[in-house]
Parts: sequence; C-alpha cells; structure tokens
Amino acid sequence: IFDGRAERPYKPEDEANPLSVYGRSKWEGEQAIRAASCRHLVVRTSWLFGPLGHNFVEAILTRARAGGSLKVVIDQVGRPTLAADLAEAVVRLLDAGAFGAVHFANSGQCSWFEFAQEIIRQARLDVPLSGITSEKVDRPAPRPAYSVLDTSRYVELTGHTPAPWTDALKRYPAARSKYARTPDVLSPPSGDRPSLR
Repeated sequence: IFDGRAERPYKPEDEANPLSVYGRSKWEGEQAIRAASCRHLVVRTSWLFGPLGHNFVEAILTRARAGGSLKVVIDQVGRPTLAADLAEAVVRLLDAGAFGAVHFANSGQCSWFEFAQEIIRQARLDVPLSGITSEKVDRPAPRPAYSVLDTSRYVELTGHTPAPWTDALKRYPAARSKYARTPDVLSPPSGDRPSLR
C-alpha cells in the first residue's frame, strides 16, 4: 500500500499511496474495516513465501534447476517473510490483545537479486545470476522500489523479535515437506557437485 519513496522502513501510521490496483484493493479493504467501527487487527506483511502455491523461492529454484542463466531485479528492496512465521506472529498478536495496524516481516532486508542469490547459495546450485533494473522487466503493474516494513510495534506488543529472513529461508524446506509433502527443495543434491536437474 506504500509508494516506495521512503528512505526508512514504513511504520503502520505512515501515509498509504498504493501504486497498483492490487495495492489499492488492500488499502480500501483496510479502510472498510476501520469504517465498521469494530475492534480489528490488520497485519501487513511483505514478500511472503510458503510451502503452498506459487512464490519467489519456488520460481527461482525451478528456473535454476532447468539450467541457463537467471536475471533478477536489483532495484526493489523489501523483507522476505516465511508464511509460518507470519502465522505465529498473528497468534502472538492475538494473545497480546493487539488491535489496529501492525507490520510483521522477517528481519533484515534485501533486493530480489540478493534474495535469489541466497536461495541459490542455500540450495548449493551453480547457476549464473545477473541483476536487471525494474524498467527492463515487463510487469502488468508498477511495484514500489522500497517496501521495507518497520516491525517495532509488533516487537513492543509481543516482546518477540522476528527471525532474520536468511534463517527463515533455511527453515523453508522443512515447512514445504511438512505441508506440501514434497522434497526438500533447498536441500543440496547428493554427491559433490550440485545437480541442475
């Protein structure tokens, strides 16, 4: 819901300025909840990845295992968030009696390119990776250049500090195996040399 022009992580009270129809729909949903004058909790997150459905981690691994080089955006920065960590955060917030808007994401920040680098590194894949700018990517809607969320209110309310996104990524294979009943995609293949198959 933010336009990405900030130079510091976005706080829940910062002014919203969605760039896309998708962002506007989320913001309008929040406004409708507030207009209902009921006690509510809105948890905003970013760059979500989990064991079910399509996500950036799966896309990078699929393309990397198919062979060839990868080009990934270098000028968009955010905080990757593991779905299981978000679910636990919501429970913590409910237990704390939180209401209003709260931001939750795994700690740290990176570009999509750096996220892809870490995915490939943890999977021990040998794949050429290069960075490109957003203007060279054909996207149906604009995306904010900076979407890092300030999670300090979450920490104050729950007393819990979000895990680093790199640690969350390490836990992704176990989550994927548990919920999707599929192989540990980040686990390196057997043998000395990584397989791209």
